[in-house]
Amino acid sequence: YSPIYASLPVHRVTMLREPFSWLLSKFFWQKQNEIDTCDDIVSASRSEGEKIGWAHESALNYVLYLCGVDCISRFEHGVLTINELEAQAEDNLRQSFTVVGLSNETEQFYDMLDDRFGYFNSKLNPHFEGNTHSSRIEDNAEEYDRCKKIYFSNETFRVSLKQQSPVLAVLERLFQVAVEVNKFQQHELDECSKSGAEEKS
Repeated sequence: YSPIYASLPVHRVTMLREPFSWLLSKFFWQKQNEIDTCDDIVSASRSEGEKIGWAHESALNYVLYLCGVDCISRFEHGVLTINELEAQAEDNLRQSFTVVGLSNETEQFYDMLDDRFGYFNSKLNPHFEGNTHSSRIEDNAEEYDRCKKIYFSNETFRVSLKQQSPVLAVLERLFQVAVEVNKFQQHELDECSKSGAEEKS
């Protein structure tokens, strides 16, 4: 089937996670907790100097991913501003991804893939299991619970971190765009399914 698949158009899909939930998971998974505390805004948001803040760097890389490979060199050479990165990333989410999924709706994402690509069934291998992890929190349960309350419920902390690292505010806005696009695509696919069913009946 290789020639057949090679002749098909290229489609890009992506799945996004709520930024603060993603950052907290990344903090423990990368063992950043052995270096910093999760609520140290200065160390997390530092954008200049020898040691770039872990949250700032993570958020920037995420935005660059959504913007595209060409954005990396243009941003590094000062050709693109952070506002231009956001504009390009938003446009990509709205126009360039065939399916935009949300990590808290994983099954819905795979259903959207099945609906979007009639030749692709993501459930044909029910025995496949990927590697699992739990953000290395087993040995840091107490600290994880403390950090979770801060990242999920402490609005003062969230606002302060975004003020110190504007790129994180960009990422949060892009996530809201992803939510909007996801809902639109779900509605679009539902309407297509209804139309297809009516034509067959």
